[in-house]
Amino acid sequence: MDSGVDDMADENLISEIKRKMFHLLGLLYVAGLYFLPRKLFIGIMLGVLAAEILFELCRLKVPSFNDWLQNNYGGLFRQEEKNQFSGVVWMAGGVLITALLIGPVLPAVTALLFLILGDSAASLVGKRVRGIRWPNSPKTLSGSLGCFLVCCGAGLLLLWPQFDWKGILITALVVTLSEVGYLPLNDNLIVPLAASLAMLVLFNLRPFFLSLF
Repeated sequence: MDSGVDDMADENLISEIKRKMFHLLGLLYVAGLYFLPRKLFIGIMLGVLAAEILFELCRLKVPSFNDWLQNNYGGLFRQEEKNQFSGVVWMAGGVLITALLIGPVLPAVTALLFLILGDSAASLVGKRVRGIRWPNSPKTLSGSLGCFLVCCGAGLLLLWPQFDWKGILITALVVTLSEVGYLPLNDNLIVPLAASLAMLVLFNLRPFFLSLF
């Protein structure tokens, strides 16, 4: 019985690794945010989000297309995403929100890395180490610790000493807690949103979208 459980856990870990490898494509968003003029990047992200929503609506409305995707690329979808929007839509939304909220490039890029690296660490460490779970949540304390440490490392590397180290650590903690799953929002949206809002407050930043008007 234990061997069967371990085999299933290993299969789940392998599937999660595949998803997180795909998740790393989000680094393209990081590159765009870093190198492109912000208004151009926002325009591109609006187009990307619209295209992804259209694709997902087609997938959900055409069962044969959805079944084909599940059969051929099912490892990239979570079970609950078979009949609802997948994480790619929510990630595009999270990237767009970050671009609209955070003006300075490095904090904006860091918020996206919290999603790409921190959320991946939470999933992979949590499934590998397992252990104690958060109350009323499938997430583990080990996964949250992995997320926090990765976010702290990325934040300090990119933002300190230009930004206060205490604010960086608090932002990493806010991101970690937002990823636990108590809020009814997809991780790909809630993590960059939480990071962006925390940075606005802790670093006393002016929301970028105000400069568009």
